[in-house]
Amino acid sequence: MLHLAARFLLELVGVVAAACAGWAIAAGSTFQPVVAIGAALILVTAWALVAAPKAHNPLAPRTRELIGTGFLLLVAGALAWAGQPGVAAAFAAAVVLNQVLLVAFEADAGAIAAHYAAGR
Repeated sequence: MLHLAARFLLELVGVVAAACAGWAIAAGSTFQPVVAIGAALILVTAWALVAAPKAHNPLAPRTRELIGTGFLLLVAGALAWAGQPGVAAAFAAAVVLNQVLLVAFEADAGAIAAHYAAGR
């Protein structure tokens, strides 16, 4: 369960990181606030349409999860492009570790469910 809470936290951090990357990339521009807010809104909209657990699309849950991980890694790339390579690397590492845990715990849950189903 903790890995799911961590995923949600990473999603929230991703929205803030997208805004920070947009702010830094548009530094000195009159449109700096618009770019920052726009970057966060693009991530939220894409997440809601494609990666959210309750999104209305035909994608399998694992596919949504992997696409969500891809979105978060794109945010890490944007942070690196915006001049924050250390923060980007730490965020990307946390996202990848979380994805590994999501896969591992899902496999464990499936094995446990199969074990109990076979015992009945």
